Amino acid sequence: MLPARLVTEDRGCVLRLDTGVAEVLTAAGRRRASYSGRMLTRVARDPAAAPAPGDWVRLRSWPDGRTTIEECLTPRRPEGADAVVIPLPGRRLPA
Repeated sequence: MLPARLVTEDRGCVLRLDTGVAEVLTAAGRRRASYSGRMLTRVARDPAAAPAPGDWVRLRSWPDGRTTIEECLTPRRPEGADAVVIPLPGRRLPA
């Protein structure tokens, strides 16, 4: 295991995806990130667990310059789930 000071973590928003690589926007700017081993396993079991553009992810930066996506922070709704409707103030929902 590497010393904690050599490994840093960050959060970012996925801008676009290529095969095995994502472009992620962080507070420090754009970064290219691949999936971590744990994330690869998760996506292999459930392809819906893969991040999509607009999703927030937790990143890990390694001493050799690599950046990996450790997990998707954007909650997923089950496929086919009904959308949540939030009424505007002063308006009633149709019966």
